[in-house]
Amino acid sequence: MSGQENTPAAAYDLVVVGSGAAGMAAALTAKIGGLDVAIVEKDSHFGGSTAVSGGAIWIPNNPLMRAAGMEEDAEAAFTYLQGEVGNLMDTDLVRRFLKAGPEMVSFFQDNTALQFEHRAVSPDYHPERPGASMGGRVLDAQTFDGRLLGKEFDRLKPPIGDFTLFGGMMLNRFDIGHFMNMTRKPGSALHALRLLLRHGRDRLRHSRGTRLTLGQAVAGRLALSVLERDIPIFTGQALTALLTDGAGRVTGIQTEAGGQITARCGVVLATGGFPANAEMRAELMPHVAKGAQHFSMSPRPATGGAIGAARAIGAHFIDTNRNAGFWAPVSLIPEGNGATRPFPHLFLDRAKPGVIAVSPKGERFVNE
Repeated sequence: MSGQENTPAAAYDLVVVGSGAAGMAAALTAKIGGLDVAIVEKDSHFGGSTAVSGGAIWIPNNPLMRAAGMEEDAEAAFTYLQGEVGNLMDTDLVRRFLKAGPEMVSFFQDNTALQFEHRAVSPDYHPERPGASMGGRVLDAQTFDGRLLGKEFDRLKPPIGDFTLFGGMMLNRFDIGHFMNMTRKPGSALHALRLLLRHGRDRLRHSRGTRLTLGQAVAGRLALSVLERDIPIFTGQALTALLTDGAGRVTGIQTEAGGQITARCGVVLATGGFPANAEMRAELMPHVAKGAQHFSMSPRPATGGAIGAARAIGAHFIDTNRNAGFWAPVSLIPEGNGATRPFPHLFLDRAKPGVIAVSPKGERFVNE
């Protein structure tokens, strides 16, 4: 929290559990709507999985692509999703998403520090399918100056170290291109030099770079608006149970620290997934529990605690998803103390033209 003890009050109109993009977006929407809101976060930092993610947001027919003249048939995205999901698709849910997505973009651009830019060229995952698009649907948060968070900058969950340079310097897709061409193009050399000088100044005053891109920009921009609207973020407050009344209505939460927080209007669970919970992985992803080992890049606090609390009062998993995870090849990098850390092969190395990825047995294991 900013300027206050990290101890929640006894009651709020709405309690949001989780401080990633979903949690902060829900809190801001409720606050703008007039509710007294608090965010409760299990981790020691806020930002959740969003802060260590690529930060791309897929919103068909969004206002930024329309403003750039990239009009698309309203039914195209529906057709694409129908082909991806098949008979497992929840038609009503997809229709609501396609309608609300563009409205969400306008709402946050008008009311918060979360400002977007669209990717003119960014094909859908399966561009050969009917309704797919070659660009426009993917949004990124504009690069953000973390210094605007003041002393709260150190509470923002840092990015994955392997995705940064020189002690926390972040690069976006365009920066990478400039760095790769800095010895061949004067413009790229100048761009790289500016970033290096900025980072050098950052390191004189901060533990890492303050020029935030990707998921860091999403989390940082949302956090700025959360703090500006005096929404408290209580870290180190793990959810252990949902409180209910005699009629089964959720009335608040119980935290591991022993505190009970009343939620007069309700509780929003926005804690992400359960990649660090072996039992839940085995339940929803049977192939992960047997055979070759699987490793996740998700934050270690993502143990599904909120899911367990919800199941304890009658909630249940939806098991009709086509996939229960975002699958990608992951390597283990040795560390000096004998331990290892996971590293994902997402785009820079895996997607080079002509690549054929094989396992140690010489068997292809991804669709290149």
